[in-house]
Amino acid sequence: MEKYIEGYRYAADESIPLAEKDIRMFSTNSARGCIHRCSFCYHAFNGYPYRRRSNKSILDEVQLLIDKYGINTVQFNDDLTFFSKKNLTEFADLIIERRMKFYWRGTCCSNLFQDDGDIELAKKMFEAGCTSLCFSLESADMEILKAMRKHHTPEQFLKQAEILQKAGIVCLTSLVFGYPAETKETIKKTIDCCIKAKIYPSVGYLLPQPGSWAFDYAVKKGHIQDIEDYLLILGDRQDLRINMTEIPDDEFENLVQAELHRCNEVLNVGLSANSLIKTTKYRKAKI
Repeated sequence: MEKYIEGYRYAADESIPLAEKDIRMFSTNSARGCIHRCSFCYHAFNGYPYRRRSNKSILDEVQLLIDKYGINTVQFNDDLTFFSKKNLTEFADLIIERRMKFYWRGTCCSNLFQDDGDIELAKKMFEAGCTSLCFSLESADMEILKAMRKHHTPEQFLKQAEILQKAGIVCLTSLVFGYPAETKETIKKTIDCCIKAKIYPSVGYLLPQPGSWAFDYAVKKGHIQDIEDYLLILGDRQDLRINMTEIPDDEFENLVQAELHRCNEVLNVGLSANSLIKTTKYRKAKI
């Protein structure tokens, strides 16, 4: 366990208000699957429903980690940790009721916090130990979002970031570049949205998963000609494996790099030129 705890310590970012040497972080899973069926994701075809443990079960496990291993930070490694405000409220209330003291990070839907009154829930989460939440933008272009089968708008994404940041919660997001409608303009639009939200994104290129709409489209259009060869090169989404846009490969990668460089400079994140995509961990924006 100490080897795992040590490894997680070096994966922690600045959202955790502890000196790195004092962080004792471990991961757990609160849920399996996802309520959404995005067209690039393996969840789109596997047919399994979203399953989430009860908040009591989750917090019983966290208490065991605290008591037995001295854990003070929990990373919920779920595709979707929180799907409703009711569930989040119950989770935060139970932590406060039990007087549990630990920091935690998870994921939620990108349009969960939309009302001005949601700031009170965000403050309660912060009081209960939430340091950061990840929710995906993926793209700020509505045509691409529609093709992705996403159910949020860029405006909802921005509103959620504003509410959570007001409560002191750090926001994290991910992007997928490479849908057929991707252009220089859509790439810029997406990075503009991240800059406005004051979030440096985790970026990847579209990597069609077998059985998904994106995979079927890639096969149909001849982007994937030998399925076995394609499966053998699947790996890091941060490497361009397949390009379904009309932008040449080198130009596509250069456009993404240039826009990430701009985001890095505007938000004063401090990443080197070689770590704009493969960031490992990075400092939060200093503005």
